[in-house]
Amino acid sequence: RVVSARVVRANLPVVAGLSGGVGEAVLHEKTGLLFDVYKQKPEISAAISYLLENTEAAKTLGTAGQTRMKQEFNWQVQLEKLNPWLQ
Repeated sequence: RVVSARVVRANLPVVAGLSGGVGEAVLHEKTGLLFDVYKQKPEISAAISYLLENTEAAKTLGTAGQTRMKQEFNWQVQLEKLNPWLQ
């Protein structure tokens, strides 16, 4: 999850495996592309090739991811989510 968050902050599209908290950080086909790494190996290669060949699609995913990261994963939002548990 930390790696995908760093990629998103860099305004790059994410192609990642569905494991751990990646599905929380990356929204499939909105902020990146997610795959079952055990069942979808050909699709992963195709997705990477697609993004390399279609820079506008890559920019769109990267920008959407960065926007979402700034809006939903900043300290203020995270503290607001934790606040009820801390009282």
